[in-house]
Amino acid sequence: MPEILANPPTALYIVLVLAAIVPLALAFFVVPPAKDKKSPSRTRYFVVSGIALLLLLILIICRLVAPESDQKQILRKMREMSEGVVERNLNKTFRHVSDTFQYGSTRRDALQQQGESRLQRGEVTEIPIWDVVLEPITDGKNATVNFKFRVKGSFDNGVGWRGKGYFIKETDGQWRLQRFEVFNLTGDMNTPIQVPGL
Repeated sequence: MPEILANPPTALYIVLVLAAIVPLALAFFVVPPAKDKKSPSRTRYFVVSGIALLLLLILIICRLVAPESDQKQILRKMREMSEGVVERNLNKTFRHVSDTFQYGSTRRDALQQQGESRLQRGEVTEIPIWDVVLEPITDGKNATVNFKFRVKGSFDNGVGWRGKGYFIKETDGQWRLQRFEVFNLTGDMNTPIQVPGL
């Protein structure tokens, strides 16, 4: 299915909604009812509006039945990883982390254990993310996500950070986080900082 149907831009929805509403408004409020064959007919406005509504319905159906795109899957998983921390359910977070994950010498299981420990002690209660931007996926196997985040809890110093997550598409077709880097919010993106305790 073409990307424009599987993941239509918002502008396309706006154009179709306007194409449906404007002719109806013209038909009811501007064009007088036809009195003879020479008078403009409201029918053509209804036809244009009907076609726009039909196209809008087709677009919505295509979006509902389309498989999840790589971009949507990665962005959804970023959101779910953040939600898992709030819900104190790190299984939800770590099901999107690859078994091959490594940060420095810390592997996936060790990172999850540290996360559980920090949640229990209240050091971390939430990791909200924002300004999530997925770089173009060029090879179909590797993806990079840039985002901003903050660590809330007793560990919170009110400072936000910038992160860069590196995802890989694994053999089951699922994208999972393989590694990440953390940067100062105001620093450059060439010098990652070391996360304390990892």
